Amino acid sequence: FQSMSFGRTGCPVKCPLHPGEIDYTKTFCPEAERIYETEALSLPHAAFLGGKEDMDLILQAIRKVRQNTRGLIS
Repeated sequence: FQSMSFGRTGCPVKCPLHPGEIDYTKTFCPEAERIYETEALSLPHAAFLGGKEDMDLILQAIRKVRQNTRGLIS
């Protein structure tokens, strides 16, 4: 991942099939951005480096938030 090398070709980050650099700053995905801002949960990858007990605690916390969403919003 750090070398930005994916598969044999490196696409889509370093793709020999596309001449020049690809400017991802011009990418516009409004639906994906809306979901990320309003519905998605993003956790750092380090949160998933623990054991099964740690994963169970994360899952338990997510379930607790989901079960109490109405109270959290109001």
